Amino acid sequence: MERKSQLLVYGRDDRLPPHRLAGLALQHLILLLMFIVYPVMVGRGLGLSEAAEIPFLTMAILSVGLGTIFQSLPAPWGSGHLHVHQPSPIFLPLALQTLPFGGLAALAPLVVTAGVVQMALARGLHWLRRGFPPEVIGVVVVLLGISLVPGALERCLEQGVRGDAATAPLVAGVTLAAIVGTAVYGRGPLRLFSLMIGAVVGVALAAWFGLFAPSDLRRLSETPFFALPSLRFEGWIFNWSLLPLVLLIACVHTLDALGAHVGAQKLADADWQRTDTATAGRAIRTVGAGNVLAGLLGGYPAGLSSSSVGLSFSTGAVAWRIGLLAGILGVVCAFIPKIAMFLAILPEAVVGAIVLNAAAFMIAAGMELIFARMLNTRRIFMVGLSVIAGLAALLHPELAEPAPDWIKPVMGSPLFVGSVVAVGLNLLFRIGISEKELLTLAADDPLPIRLRDFFERKGQQWGLRRALVDHAQLGTMQAVETLFESGILEKPTVDVSLRYDDLHLDVLVAYAGAALPVGSPRPTPDELLEQDDALLRMTAHIVAGLADGCRVRSENGTSRLELRFVS
Repeated sequence: MERKSQLLVYGRDDRLPPHRLAGLALQHLILLLMFIVYPVMVGRGLGLSEAAEIPFLTMAILSVGLGTIFQSLPAPWGSGHLHVHQPSPIFLPLALQTLPFGGLAALAPLVVTAGVVQMALARGLHWLRRGFPPEVIGVVVVLLGISLVPGALERCLEQGVRGDAATAPLVAGVTLAAIVGTAVYGRGPLRLFSLMIGAVVGVALAAWFGLFAPSDLRRLSETPFFALPSLRFEGWIFNWSLLPLVLLIACVHTLDALGAHVGAQKLADADWQRTDTATAGRAIRTVGAGNVLAGLLGGYPAGLSSSSVGLSFSTGAVAWRIGLLAGILGVVCAFIPKIAMFLAILPEAVVGAIVLNAAAFMIAAGMELIFARMLNTRRIFMVGLSVIAGLAALLHPELAEPAPDWIKPVMGSPLFVGSVVAVGLNLLFRIGISEKELLTLAADDPLPIRLRDFFERKGQQWGLRRALVDHAQLGTMQAVETLFESGILEKPTVDVSLRYDDLHLDVLVAYAGAALPVGSPRPTPDELLEQDDALLRMTAHIVAGLADGCRVRSENGTSRLELRFVS
């Protein structure tokens, strides 16, 4: 059973007073509604009519609310964590690319397909991580952000109803400045609501400069406060040429959701050491089921968000009942069409500034993923050439003209082109890299220097995280020094071998002699003073504690100490 962190006021299973439950759920609801701006951008990019736009946004809100409800429920329904589903910007390039193929009729089956893929991936998350290492995911996320920039800039520069040519850029600039300024200089929960604060500032400034069309304001006033959500089913148009892009985005979105869920696990459990794969699988499965529902309702795909985890950290509350109530309130909002109408008439400059903020965040997050691991020549070329390929597709769309008709739509996508190059080069450059390496150490060797050079060389070849290399080096150094100083060696050498499989770094320390007393009880202070073997048991206890997994085996006078470090 997990132990509640001292940083939290309310743990996962705690019951809250009704007034605090309502207040915390309302904050998460506001965060949910803020991200409906992404479906708004899709509706405008697809050129939806007034009769189709509001049902689309309403169903987006409804599907997000229902997904949040099921996600928050304990097993076997959902993850039992406080996760509020939010529309994902990762699906924006895919959604906007359906315009030539039927708009919403083409988007709906793709969303269902992505959801089904995510439900399947929930059973093989470790294989997904092996196929998409962090540097490849980083390239994909960078290209996702870059692909959003042209459309966002067009909206920022669009002239308003009664504004001159400089009005829209001014409104967009102030909106973006308000978002960034609040996120950088805000304190506490204020930073988490930077997007909402910037949107309020932008809407107020747009109203002052007359960027709201009188017809839009009239539509808002005529929209009823309460109405049943209407489902507009326009049929399905499945375009096979977009299937590769759907599969790619589904994989990236799954890994993004997994990262958010791991953050929630760390926050909820004070003794967290490694990912609870059962809970993570249920979380991803619920995300996939929510997207299947979104596609069937004609809404927009959503997923887990680090913003929701950040709000939970700020408020000190991770009770699943908060997410349940937030989801119920989200469903209620789907019955209030004025909310969807207000979001639908947001000025283009405000929407453009919000999307630019998302693009900047995604580009920076992608770069962080790329540089989280040690880079060598192979990875430098993989990253650089992949980004160049994506930019080439963006700047020169005519390069896709010679491609066959069945793949031409995605060949013009910078996201798809750059991602395919990244995956291909990553697989190609793995050729020639040994997955195992051996180092023999003697007692008179400069142990710290030899181990440091050994781990750094392999860390660069395998693209390991710097923190992982340092942690594994420290644990191995402690084990080797213990062996040389303990007097249990029958031969004056120790063999250290490494093996990496994209998920774990395994260190095998082989030597001739008795096994280290790994797993023995930690000696008491009195035992350290009175018993000769107490110090060895203490150092063995420390060595085991430095690794994520530790065991020792002995056979025919040879002992093998196995240390496992999670990547």
